[in-house]
Amino acid sequence: MTKKFFYLISTISFVIFFALSFTLYQITGASSIKSLVEQMLHREQVIVRSGASSISSFIDLTSRSLLILSSNNIITPKILQDFVDNWSDTPVVGIILTDIQGQIKLTASNAEKLSLGGNVSDRDYFIAASGSPPGTISFGKPFVSRVPGAGQTFKIPVATPLYSNNKFIGVLTVSISIPSLTEKYLEPLKISPRTGIYLFNSNGDVFNGTTQEVVNQNIFHIVDEHPFLGDKIVMPLIRQKLTSNQESKLDIVIPDFSTGKLTRTLIASSPVKLNSSTKWILAITTPIDDALIFISPFVLRNVILLIFTYFSSIALSLFIYNRFLQKR
Repeated sequence: MTKKFFYLISTISFVIFFALSFTLYQITGASSIKSLVEQMLHREQVIVRSGASSISSFIDLTSRSLLILSSNNIITPKILQDFVDNWSDTPVVGIILTDIQGQIKLTASNAEKLSLGGNVSDRDYFIAASGSPPGTISFGKPFVSRVPGAGQTFKIPVATPLYSNNKFIGVLTVSISIPSLTEKYLEPLKISPRTGIYLFNSNGDVFNGTTQEVVNQNIFHIVDEHPFLGDKIVMPLIRQKLTSNQESKLDIVIPDFSTGKLTRTLIASSPVKLNSSTKWILAITTPIDDALIFISPFVLRNVILLIFTYFSSIALSLFIYNRFLQKR
């Protein structure tokens, strides 16, 4: 009877001990995941903030250089070529000089073979620059160039008017490659191979993205055409973040742009400020599965601790049982 009673007490003690260990493992595991998610969101925020600041600074530096160039009394093809040569190995891909009618008169590029003869009078950057005083910088919406020979990727137009004897004579416009911008400043900082980098405006128009299918699309129109479970809650939240022009962090479930599968995703965004009226949004996305790879050391530690506890409890039970037999 005493022996059976001992077995019963030992078994109950072991079960309780194991249950407590398992509960502790679950609690610490959940706590570790929550902590890791917060750390990853913070890391994404630091990266996207740095990227947005770098992009803004680069565009500002390009703008200042363009203003210096526009102060020349005479602008020749060699002057334009020297300008783009000085910006080689940067996202600056070309420069054009147009007359007051928007007709392209001169071009220069390191990356593309641009031709003359195009007209940009309907472009927003040309219209804005045409009505501006000397020394003014105008930014247009990212565009795909119509200049013959230009690549078909989105570019940022930076324009300034040209004056001679206080008379408007044309517009000088630099093109900055958006894919090159994000590649230069953000690609080396990606958290995982599946980390996405997207640049869009507050309306949701995508200028550049890791998933090419969404480039030149509107994310809200995409969701309207391909709704998903929970979109009525998620999309208004995303729209609110886009229009706030503030940094934001989100841990939400959205479709993976490449697969369409609902995926828990960590998103951090930051505004890219070009001037007081022109702001874009830079966002970084990382699937939660990729982020949780970094929790493996914590999981391994807890598993080892649990196994150690398991065998320790067995050893302790055997020790007590042997002592019990010796006393008898």
